[in-house]
Amino acid sequence: MVTVLYSQTPGARELNAVKIVEFMGATAQLVPIENGPTGVGDCWIASAQTLASVKGRQKGRGFVYGFGPRHDAVLHELTGGALNSVEAIGKGPRRYSVENNSREICRQLSGVNFESAAAEDEFAFVEGPRDQGCRILIRTDEKPSVVAVDDGRILLSGHGISDLDAPTAWPTSTIDFFVGLAPLMMFLRAALGDEVWHNEKPLACFMVDDPLLRTRYGFLDYYKLLETMERERFCTSMAFIPWNFRRSDCEITRLFAANPQRYSMCVHGCDHTQGEYGTADYELLLHKSRLALQRMKEHERLHSIGFDEVMVFPQGIFSSAAMKAAKDAGYLAAVNSTPYTTDASTLKLRDLLEPAVTRFSNFPLLVRRKPENLAEIAFDLFLGKPAIFVEHHGYFRNGYEPVRELVRQVNAMDERLQWTTIGNIAARACLKKRTADGDVQVKYFTGRLLCENDLEAEQNYLLLRRVSEDDLNLRVTVNGKAIEAVAKAGWLRVASTLKPGAKAEVRVEHKQTENRPAALNGGSTLYDAKVFVRRRLCEFRDNYVDRSELLSRYASGAHRFLFNKKGEWRAQD
Repeated sequence: MVTVLYSQTPGARELNAVKIVEFMGATAQLVPIENGPTGVGDCWIASAQTLASVKGRQKGRGFVYGFGPRHDAVLHELTGGALNSVEAIGKGPRRYSVENNSREICRQLSGVNFESAAAEDEFAFVEGPRDQGCRILIRTDEKPSVVAVDDGRILLSGHGISDLDAPTAWPTSTIDFFVGLAPLMMFLRAALGDEVWHNEKPLACFMVDDPLLRTRYGFLDYYKLLETMERERFCTSMAFIPWNFRRSDCEITRLFAANPQRYSMCVHGCDHTQGEYGTADYELLLHKSRLALQRMKEHERLHSIGFDEVMVFPQGIFSSAAMKAAKDAGYLAAVNSTPYTTDASTLKLRDLLEPAVTRFSNFPLLVRRKPENLAEIAFDLFLGKPAIFVEHHGYFRNGYEPVRELVRQVNAMDERLQWTTIGNIAARACLKKRTADGDVQVKYFTGRLLCENDLEAEQNYLLLRRVSEDDLNLRVTVNGKAIEAVAKAGWLRVASTLKPGAKAEVRVEHKQTENRPAALNGGSTLYDAKVFVRRRLCEFRDNYVDRSELLSRYASGAHRFLFNKKGEWRAQD
């Protein structure tokens, strides 16, 4: 139980704190501080103003936020003189840095530095004459803003605690809410341990979009990449365009087949036309999604290499109907660089914090990052999300040292990190917590879950997956056997008891619409001709233009002349 203290009436910050506690999987209670220590418990949250309204020091582990110029006495008392006062930082962009001296608290965020275009006033602590009994966790513009006190308290100088129900819009990232989320979450993890949602087995995958399976594609050399993967022990998932299913080089497909622990494939659209999955036409999207699977299965038949039934939307553009179509076509999950659809441009902040966004038709969407966004990746891992990277062939323009350094930096964030395929990530995307009676609850997000008991004793599990009104006639199996699953309060519940070393593979199958076989070509002769021209032009660009400095310069100028900033042909303006 976490007690959120307030004085007289709980305000927005107290209510926001309750939301975060409950999001983390703990129970929160609001208690007026005027009641004194009765009912406060061993784990509490309070503002500096609330503590200043009463005499005496609260016992137990606490999180105190919102220090201002009038709270010097409270600050001095809480830190024993290590911190004496606060000073204003003011509005404008600022730099955050997480210290590397408290990994047990900061976890994957340790050592992270990043800039933020914050707009609100913030405060920083002013250090006193004593430097013992207090550790700086986070600095804002090189000034202490989050500190840990040796008695188990964490102090946040700023006022904000983020509202998990606040609407967000593109290009919002979770890192934009770092100060309003991370310090309180650090405290809850440190105070409650495995009693809050956490990820015991963080996973990572490096993805490359678009390339044909040829000996060389643009700057990508499959043999050199394999050598790099073997040396650094990571793996790569190729987002393969299904339209190319008849065009793979047998030499490279044999390389994939011989190295399934390093190379894998997933589905990148269908024909990969501009905005292909941005339409609201559900029937068209369902047809394309099924056609893409048919092409991938034909590619598997021709070359004996499998693929992950995970959809990557071309250009990152997709509609709400695209999510429903992918779900009804039988995909495991979708992966995208943004979670915002073309027709539903806002999401709640809480949607962005889960391992997968399930706002659209309860179909899981995993978010991936560019390699330069290491702070976002660190925050993803801290939240229990997978670390998924995306690049194109141009990333290898200067060789393979950049990907080597990327893997080393990410591995340093968490020694438990395992690199695997995007399909395995989707099937293992889950969070766990231990209940007071010793059972383990597992919250998972896709239609498959592999749960394994790594303990030396028998363990009871309660497996939880969110269900919606669209999820009718579900069939649930555990290790291939159909079971009766209970749907309660929006959650599908499966109870399982596993002996040491035992595994439970849970599959939740949704009722799919009638699957009518489609021709492997896309549609009309004119449409197919347009796709053919587009694909060949893209390949010419990747294989010749991008690799020539002179041609690249001319191509960039021509693109600026022909297209506007939105990527639209200027003739339409």
